[in-house]
Amino acid sequence: MKPLTKSRFALAFTCSTKLYYANHAEFPDKREADEFMEALADGGYQVGELAKCMHPDGVDLGLLGIDHAIAETTSLLERENVVIFEAAIAWNDCLVKVDVLIKQGERIRLIEVKARSIDSAEELPFVGKRGGIGSDWKKYLFDVAFQHYVLSGALPSFEVSPFLRLVNKSAVAPVDGINQMFPVITVDGHRRVQVDSAVLNVVASTNMLVDVPVAELVERIRTIEEIEGRLFDDYIEWLLLHSRNNAKPEVIPGDKCKKCEFAVDVHTLKGSEQSGYQRCWSEAFGWESSDFIEPNVLEIWNLNRLQQLIDERQLKLADLSRETFKIQQPTGGELSSKQRQWLQVQKRSIGDTQAYLARDGLAREMESWTYPLHMIDFETITPALPFTRGRNPYELVAFQFSHHKIYKDGRVEHANEYLNTEIGEFPNVEFLRALK
Repeated sequence: MKPLTKSRFALAFTCSTKLYYANHAEFPDKREADEFMEALADGGYQVGELAKCMHPDGVDLGLLGIDHAIAETTSLLERENVVIFEAAIAWNDCLVKVDVLIKQGERIRLIEVKARSIDSAEELPFVGKRGGIGSDWKKYLFDVAFQHYVLSGALPSFEVSPFLRLVNKSAVAPVDGINQMFPVITVDGHRRVQVDSAVLNVVASTNMLVDVPVAELVERIRTIEEIEGRLFDDYIEWLLLHSRNNAKPEVIPGDKCKKCEFAVDVHTLKGSEQSGYQRCWSEAFGWESSDFIEPNVLEIWNLNRLQQLIDERQLKLADLSRETFKIQQPTGGELSSKQRQWLQVQKRSIGDTQAYLARDGLAREMESWTYPLHMIDFETITPALPFTRGRNPYELVAFQFSHHKIYKDGRVEHANEYLNTEIGEFPNVEFLRALK
């Protein structure tokens, strides 16, 4: 069987049935995005490399194969003190690669690095107002809990303390160009981020990243929180049991199916490939191929009652009525959300592809316009690591705009534009001056 890794656990955390599909090649995953470039775009790789720079003596196992990395990790842990990047730990058919593992005697700091940010001057955002773990942070904390499960099982004689290493929004860049100190290179056919030697001199003078202890939250997750009605450790054992037996967990369809990675267009399938989503709904609802041709509730825009409709087996648009959306006033003019949903159902059910135009509402809006109209198109970025000194992580940078005028007779005039081209210049002030 394939080991339960961090990524596979994260997939199962959203829907346990997905783990079965991920373990079988005949169920293609429709995510085709380049994960490296995606992480590079959101600052994930830069933050990860900056995290390594905090430990100049750390040993990086990131380029090693799994078996070699596991053996090397075991060997390095024999040292009294050591810092390991991408430490590979296998236990109980689970496998994790720890971003940063710090061993000091009989103590281990398990550090998961994320490009998410917190303000170190404010209260930690992990717990919501009602006392539950915040939804924005849940997947990260459960990720750390899974790593803690593996490490504490594999290394029972050690005290394992879990941390999240996050971007500190209160930090101030001491020099220009931190963002650009991480050029992309190719090593053995794999793209990686190379660290400019200049960044090593910066790390000591900045608190750009901060370690947040999450031991209490991990303990809570492992002893109190439930996943699909099971306590954390029991849930992992349940997943492993199914994997060992090559068995698929019981299908529990829901609104999660709307974003299923295995909801693949059947027209793109090759050979023995199957759609995981269709497999699930066929088993749960007895659907046949013809049923999937008909439009269903997963298509409806912004439907917060999706789970309820699925539970009630109102699955196809043909099963729905005007009463389903509790619309009080007739459809026409400006549309409420419920009216738009019902209009979508009506049009989709009869194959009407004609665009809907709220003519009356649009006419009233246009009557209020004062010409000339000013159209401003602008571009901004919120880099995890700042481009210029004195700026904070994720601070908004406005670097381009174009300004056009539209006159009442239909003439369009290009009025003004701005584009920052000066390296090392924080453009926001000049952006505003040019706009003014």
